[in-house]
Amino acid sequence: MMDRSEFNRLGNQHLSGVERGPFAKKKIHERFLNLVWGKNGRSQIAKILSDEFRLRITPSMVSGTRERLKCYFKNAGVEWPFSKVNGEGESHGRSRQNLAAVLTVGSKLPQRVKPDEEEIKPQTGDGGEFVTLLTINDRMCRWPIGDPAESGFHFCGKKREKDSSYCEGHTRKAYKQREPRLRAKRVGAVVMTTNFR
Repeated sequence: MMDRSEFNRLGNQHLSGVERGPFAKKKIHERFLNLVWGKNGRSQIAKILSDEFRLRITPSMVSGTRERLKCYFKNAGVEWPFSKVNGEGESHGRSRQNLAAVLTVGSKLPQRVKPDEEEIKPQTGDGGEFVTLLTINDRMCRWPIGDPAESGFHFCGKKREKDSSYCEGHTRKAYKQREPRLRAKRVGAVVMTTNFR
């Protein structure tokens, strides 16, 4: 059985009768993508690849390979990472257009839409200058804006909330409440661990 580092170096090793060199890794990646296309789960893919190539492949390794190859499901056409077998333009010759769930390599996952966050404008002085480390005092919001290593770094400078280092807007931003479901999970996990001790 091979561990994760050996799996990553697979292209340069002999694989129980599978070709040597970069083609071995290519065959495993092709097989991996075919399994993903077949709508198998992580553990199913890991089991199939482990049995087929006589390797110890875990579901986590399958997830990592999927991320490294940037493989995500789509309902559109396919861009195949191994479109050229020997680098001279030969294609695989297999039709991949008739698949129900089509995988596209290099496509991006949809970004989670965040609720509109109010933009908090920093306080400026009379001349339009921002509050810096030299001009900030105890009554001002200490929310940092920018990179401290750059010249444009400054602080919010608005009037801060009582018992906080930040203004009202930055206090809300800094101390967001957890979702009730996540808090319940956390509380449940703590209770479970204390019961088993």
